[in-house]
Amino acid sequence: MANVPDNFGIRLETIKLYDKERIEDFKKLIKVLQDDNYKLEEERANLKHQIKLQAMLYQSNETDPKLRYKNISNEQLQTVDDYVIRLLQGDAHEPADFYKLKKENEQLQAKLDML
Repeated sequence: MANVPDNFGIRLETIKLYDKERIEDFKKLIKVLQDDNYKLEEERANLKHQIKLQAMLYQSNETDPKLRYKNISNEQLQTVDDYVIRLLQGDAHEPADFYKLKKENEQLQAKLDML
Protein backbone atom coordinates (compact mmCIF):
# COMPACT_ATOMS: atom_id res chain seq x y z
CA MET A 1 0.00 0.00 0.00
CA ALA A 2 1.62 3.20 -1.22
CA ASN A 3 5.09 1.64 -0.84
CA VAL A 4 5.27 2.49 2.89
CA PRO A 5 7.18 -0.03 5.03
CA ASP A 6 5.40 -1.71 7.93
CA ASN A 7 7.59 -0.05 10.57
CA PHE A 8 7.51 3.42 8.93
CA GLY A 9 11.30 3.58 8.93
CA ILE A 10 11.74 2.80 12.64
CA ARG A 11 13.76 -0.29 13.40
CA LEU A 12 11.78 -2.89 15.33
CA GLU A 13 14.85 -3.83 17.42
CA THR A 14 15.00 -0.25 18.73
CA ILE A 15 11.36 -0.37 19.80
CA LYS A 16 11.80 -3.76 21.44
CA LEU A 17 14.94 -2.57 23.27
CA TYR A 18 13.10 0.54 24.50
CA ASP A 19 10.21 -1.61 25.74
CA LYS A 20 12.61 -3.98 27.54
CA GLU A 21 14.30 -1.02 29.27
CA ARG A 22 10.94 0.34 30.38
CA ILE A 23 9.90 -3.09 31.68
CA GLU A 24 13.16 -3.35 33.67
CA ASP A 25 12.60 0.16 35.07
CA PHE A 26 9.09 -0.78 36.14
CA LYS A 27 10.36 -3.98 37.76
CA LYS A 28 12.91 -1.98 39.75
CA LEU A 29 10.24 0.53 40.75
CA ILE A 30 7.93 -2.30 41.86
CA LYS A 31 10.73 -3.76 43.98
CA VAL A 32 11.40 -0.39 45.66
CA LEU A 33 7.71 0.16 46.32
CA GLN A 34 7.32 -3.35 47.76
CA ASP A 35 10.26 -2.73 50.12
CA ASP A 36 8.77 0.61 51.20
CA ASN A 37 5.40 -1.03 51.73
CA TYR A 38 6.97 -3.76 53.88
CA LYS A 39 8.79 -1.18 56.02
CA LEU A 40 5.63 0.88 56.45
CA GLU A 41 3.62 -2.19 57.44
CA GLU A 42 6.27 -3.10 59.99
CA GLU A 43 6.25 0.44 61.40
CA ARG A 44 2.43 0.40 61.52
CA ALA A 45 2.47 -2.88 63.43
CA ASN A 46 5.01 -1.49 65.92
CA LEU A 47 2.98 1.68 66.45
CA LYS A 48 -0.20 -0.34 66.90
CA HIS A 49 1.57 -2.47 69.51
CA GLN A 50 2.78 0.66 71.33
CA ILE A 51 -0.75 2.06 71.36
CA LYS A 52 -2.04 -1.17 72.91
CA LEU A 53 0.68 -1.05 75.57
CA GLN A 54 -0.09 2.57 76.38
CA ALA A 55 -3.79 1.75 76.57
CA MET A 56 -2.93 -0.89 79.17
CA LEU A 57 -0.95 1.71 81.14
CA TYR A 58 -3.90 4.10 81.20
CA GLN A 59 -6.43 1.54 82.43
CA SER A 60 -5.87 2.65 85.99
CA ASN A 61 -8.44 4.62 87.96
CA GLU A 62 -7.04 7.86 86.60
CA THR A 63 -7.54 8.10 82.85
CA ASP A 64 -5.74 11.42 82.58
CA PRO A 65 -1.99 10.66 82.47
CA LYS A 66 -1.14 13.90 84.27
CA LEU A 67 -3.17 12.78 87.29
CA ARG A 68 -1.24 9.52 87.62
CA TYR A 69 1.90 11.38 88.65
CA LYS A 70 1.65 14.81 90.17
CA ASN A 71 4.15 17.59 89.42
CA ILE A 72 5.64 15.88 86.37
CA SER A 73 6.16 17.48 82.96
CA ASN A 74 4.87 16.03 79.71
CA GLU A 75 8.41 15.09 78.63
CA GLN A 76 9.05 13.32 81.94
CA LEU A 77 5.71 11.53 81.67
CA GLN A 78 6.60 10.34 78.17
CA THR A 79 9.98 9.13 79.46
CA VAL A 80 8.27 7.20 82.27
CA ASP A 81 5.80 5.64 79.85
CA ASP A 82 8.58 4.70 77.43
CA TYR A 83 10.55 3.09 80.26
CA VAL A 84 7.52 1.12 81.46
CA ILE A 85 6.85 -0.13 77.93
CA ARG A 86 10.50 -1.16 77.50
CA LEU A 87 10.36 -2.85 80.89
CA LEU A 88 7.24 -4.80 79.87
CA GLN A 89 8.95 -5.87 76.67
CA GLY A 90 12.09 -6.93 78.54
CA ASP A 91 14.31 -4.34 76.85
CA ALA A 92 14.96 -2.14 79.88
CA HIS A 93 17.47 -2.46 82.66
CA GLU A 94 16.62 -1.79 86.25
CA PRO A 95 17.28 1.83 87.24
CA ALA A 96 19.35 0.69 90.21
CA ASP A 97 21.78 -1.03 87.83
CA PHE A 98 22.07 2.14 85.78
CA TYR A 99 22.82 4.34 88.77
CA LYS A 100 25.27 1.79 90.16
CA LEU A 101 27.10 1.70 86.84
CA LYS A 102 27.03 5.49 86.59
CA LYS A 103 28.53 5.84 90.07
CA GLU A 104 31.19 3.25 89.28
CA ASN A 105 31.96 5.09 86.04
CA GLU A 106 32.37 8.36 87.93
CA GLN A 107 34.75 6.68 90.40
CA LEU A 108 36.83 5.23 87.58
CA GLN A 109 36.85 8.60 85.82
CA ALA A 110 38.11 10.24 89.02
CA LYS A 111 40.90 7.65 89.31
CA LEU A 112 41.80 8.23 85.67
CA ASP A 113 41.91 11.99 86.23
CA MET A 114 44.26 11.50 89.21
CA LEU A 115 46.64 9.49 87.06
